[in-house]
Amino acid sequence: MTKIHSIQKKLLKYINEDQNIISVINFLFGLQFITPYLALYMQNQLQSLSQVALVFALQSASMVIFEIPSGLSADILGRKKSLIIAGLLQLISLITLYVSSNIVGFFLFAIFQGVITGFTLKTSESYLYEALVKKKEVNDYKKHYINIQGMWSVGATVSSLSSGILAFFNIKSLIIASIAVSSFIPYLALFLTDIKGQKIKKKKNYFKTLTKILNHELFTKSITAFVLFNIFYLGIFNESLKLKSILFNYKTISIELIGIFTALFYFMTTIGLRASHYLSKKLSDYKVFLIGLSGFITSTVFSMFTDGIVSVLIFSLNGFFFSINNPIISHLLNKNISNYHRATTISVFRLLSNFAQLVIGIWISIATVYIEITDVYLMMALLLITLLFFFKRMFVYLK
Repeated sequence: MTKIHSIQKKLLKYINEDQNIISVINFLFGLQFITPYLALYMQNQLQSLSQVALVFALQSASMVIFEIPSGLSADILGRKKSLIIAGLLQLISLITLYVSSNIVGFFLFAIFQGVITGFTLKTSESYLYEALVKKKEVNDYKKHYINIQGMWSVGATVSSLSSGILAFFNIKSLIIASIAVSSFIPYLALFLTDIKGQKIKKKKNYFKTLTKILNHELFTKSITAFVLFNIFYLGIFNESLKLKSILFNYKTISIELIGIFTALFYFMTTIGLRASHYLSKKLSDYKVFLIGLSGFITSTVFSMFTDGIVSVLIFSLNGFFFSINNPIISHLLNKNISNYHRATTISVFRLLSNFAQLVIGIWISIATVYIEITDVYLMMALLLITLLFFFKRMFVYLK
């Protein structure tokens, strides 16, 4: 009995730490068993890669529409309520996915997922940064960011490993398992300490806030090129991530192995996140960003010109190369943001990235009617190379 009380005491102490709660919530958002097979599941239901790409494009459109309102709600309602809303919406979206068999149902699922992404990403980032400012540990932001965001990758890795077994029998069982896991998210969010940004009382302040963010925080002379390039960089990575199960299937990977290789991809993401802080201390943000970007482009190109397991192994390196850059992008962005409108400013950045993702998604929906999926990935890599020449000024900021 004493042991049980001791364990309960330790658990209560653990959940009283906001940082730990955010970590667990991120783990559960990553622990979605359907994620590795989502694109393939929808393709089997719709019998059209083009329509699947259109569903994902709608998700990006939803993210664009709700990005700033969700950021404002995190600043006005508080981070805690925002995460509770996100958890409840996650349950609704998964139930919608389970009962749907046509494009209308998948459209609804995509809209919900767009809203959820808006609520979760900048809320956890804002929570972390503001907590570190209070503790005067903001210089360690990248290290703590890695620990919290890395939990999503850990969750995704765990769910991917086990989803291959479930998918072999019935892919729909993956949705049921995801619903069960997601039911804990809104409950855990209740234990968070609430944090609010500056209260916006009048409607005109909303527009003043957006103007200030665009003119004085995101698009200052020193950071404009960096922001513009990474808008597309994030957009391309997220689109390539959504379609990877279809790519793996195209590369003749069996359905049970798709989960294992997806787990490998997320495992590489976790390693990249863990290595990022160490590498940037040893080398510099500038050099790490160059390594990550060039590696991402190279592994994408080489994986398209190989087949089978070799191709998927090379593609999995994308998880590592992108994730060593992700903490650097977030850190450099947060350095230029004022505390009063942090969540809203991150929302504006994500909105612009999601808009780029929307454009790319619509293009993929049209392109897949005429070209193979491998050609789509090659063209996305070519787009990144082209953008490097247009936004080469960002390297001045990185140095």
